[in-house]
Amino acid sequence: IDSMCPGAGFNDVNTNINLLKAFAVGRANFIPVISIFMEMFELSLINEELHPPENEKKKFSDVTEWSANRCKWPKSYKGAPTSIIENAIKDFKNRLCGSTFTTMIFNKIEDDINVYIEYVMKLNTVI
Repeated sequence: IDSMCPGAGFNDVNTNINLLKAFAVGRANFIPVISIFMEMFELSLINEELHPPENEKKKFSDVTEWSANRCKWPKSYKGAPTSIIENAIKDFKNRLCGSTFTTMIFNKIEDDINVYIEYVMKLNTVI
């Protein structure tokens, strides 16, 4: 990573050790590990907004709460490297991709077929 982003501080192993471990595991196994976990985290955020829990106190606000309360894999696998993944996601957000959603705005999907039929009919009259 340091060769691709010189001067970004990736050669400081102590600062980015979890991020580097996640990338190393992914590269060794040909699986984008950190990207998969980032996507899981962001999809969980979206799900929380679309389907809020009945008890608002259950809503998570950061990666640590997400992995402790919402994510099933740390509970399913004994000895799962929870802290490595949590810190890798935090480092990834801070170092590479920036923060995730600041404000999510959801628009209702308009799937009224009549609008499309009217559009096609008007196109037919023009042709």
